[in-house]
Amino acid sequence: MPNIVSKKVKDVLSSITGLSTDAYSAGDQMGGAIEFLNVLNGADSGGGIITGAQLIDLSSTAFAADLMLFDQTTSIAATDNGSTLAIADSDLLNVAGVISFTTGDYIALDDNVIAYKKDLHIPVVLKGSSNKLHGVLIARGSVTLTDATDLSVKLFVE
Repeated sequence: MPNIVSKKVKDVLSSITGLSTDAYSAGDQMGGAIEFLNVLNGADSGGGIITGAQLIDLSSTAFAADLMLFDQTTSIAATDNGSTLAIADSDLLNVAGVISFTTGDYIALDDNVIAYKKDLHIPVVLKGSSNKLHGVLIARGSVTLTDATDLSVKLFVE
């Protein structure tokens, strides 16, 4: 009989706020800063590994984007939505990882799409006493959303 190793996997969902239905171009920030709450199993957990991610699009747009993740709060603001993303040097030092979604990652459904990235191995060690991971979505091509509330991101963390 094979040995089965049980790993505790947590999924953390976050909506992307501050989006608009105006056209985004490659390099534009999409929405405001994203917060993933309770990423690890307690602030003293020591860290974790992001093993997968989903980009959920209720408007069926299927676009290329990067999700940049940070291990602490950043200076990224919702007011920068639609502008070319300019990351402060101090924020760049806190990048935990980047997840790239391509148009080929999407599964088309009746009236929505979902992109899924698996087999990721992004170490996460949160700084300070926070149990939050922060992020920002960056367009990697032209995209126009049909609704400003249609995007969410889910992370899978061991």
